[in-house]
Parts: sequence; structure tokens; C-alpha cells
Amino acid sequence: MEVSSPTNAPQRKRKNLFYEGYGYADLDQAALAYYRYERIIQDIAAYCDQLLLTNEGGEDREPSYQYLASNFLPDGTLELAHQQNKTRFTQE
Repeated sequence: MEVSSPTNAPQRKRKNLFYEGYGYADLDQAALAYYRYERIIQDIAAYCDQLLLTNEGGEDREPSYQYLASNFLPDGTLELAHQQNKTRFTQE
């Protein structure tokens, strides 16, 4: 998913290197949006399973909570996916 990310210069550089190596292809933006959201939901579900459906403690709980919460922060995965999806509709 990061190949098509519009957010920062290092990722744009990786995108350019990707296309240089593999060649340019028209991307199905609707499919990318779908799978981007699907992946975010899978990640959130995994973090919730780890945090809410176990009695086990451990050092991994705090990082899992941070990863879960980061999805909902400004510039988090959900906002970036929404921005890119919104951009797709304004370009069509």
C-alpha cells in the first residue's frame, strides 16, 4: 500500500523507484481504497483481540494499545486513507 501513498517525499521516492523497476501500471483506485480500509480493519481487530480478549499481561499490551490508538489520531492510517479516497473522487 505504501507505493501509492501521497504523503511524504521518502514514500514518493519509493513509489518512483517501484515504477522504475516494475514499470508503470494504471491502478484501480477503488480496489486500492477497499483493500487499504480492509487492512486497517484487520489490524484494528487484531489489536482489539490482543487487548480485550485475553487475560494475559505482558510487555506487548502497551505497544498494542499505542498501535490501536494511532489509527484514530490526526494523520493516522484512517485519516490518510480517507484523504486519499476523497482525492480519488475529486479526480474522477
